[in-house]
Amino acid sequence: MSVVRSVVFPLLLAFSFGAQALEKNTENTTYPTLRVFTNTHPPYSYVDHNGEPVGIATDHVRAFLDRAGVPYEITVVGWKRALQSASLEKNTLIYSLNRIPEREDQFHWIMPLNQKKLTIYIRNGEGAPQDIPSLVHGDYRAVCNMGSSQCEFFEKLKLPQRSVMAVPALPVGGQTNLLLGGRADLMLADKTVVAWYVSQGSVGSGALRSLGEIDVDVLDYLAAGKNIDAKLLDALMSALRGGSYTSPETSPEKSQETKTD
Repeated sequence: MSVVRSVVFPLLLAFSFGAQALEKNTENTTYPTLRVFTNTHPPYSYVDHNGEPVGIATDHVRAFLDRAGVPYEITVVGWKRALQSASLEKNTLIYSLNRIPEREDQFHWIMPLNQKKLTIYIRNGEGAPQDIPSLVHGDYRAVCNMGSSQCEFFEKLKLPQRSVMAVPALPVGGQTNLLLGGRADLMLADKTVVAWYVSQGSVGSGALRSLGEIDVDVLDYLAAGKNIDAKLLDALMSALRGGSYTSPETSPEKSQETKTD
């Protein structure tokens, strides 16, 4: 039994790559059923050994939707599919979605779940870049998920396009494998996520090294697609305004434990 400790910020707050998990709560027939999408991003969202969606962010989203009294289905899929489904399909939500200027008009931003800093990780050993400014020369290959904010952040760091490898729906564990296998040299990740993989034994404790944090605060949100039914959106916003949802009592110092076999 292993334990990962993750800082839960005072906001409202799968092991298998490409796996899909579905959880339904469709008892209330007053509203259309919401389809809620997320990806494998432990400890925030992933699939447990029983095939159920779990994680810190999943717990908060489930609690909020239950108290809002709306029917929903939570599905864990690859990030590209999650983003496309939430953007194009009717009555959809997505979490944990980075709120960045490029996406501001594409979604209804329901509530923040987590605030974090992103760190550039490299494999430990000889031949690695020495600092972030040296990356602009294009001598090292970065990996990011296609259509994700990772790729956009690398662009803002002025990495040459030729040195950025966009891959479909690969969680941090999979990106780490690319680094350790020599197919990529660096990736962007949340320290809490990397620590989770280390705690599970999926990544060796000395396999990766931090090159430094990028100078941006990232907010993960629960967001609704623009094709959401108006009464569903109103029910969600009313739950926030009316106080029918109260976030768990947390503080910057308080930790939440997630246990897996």
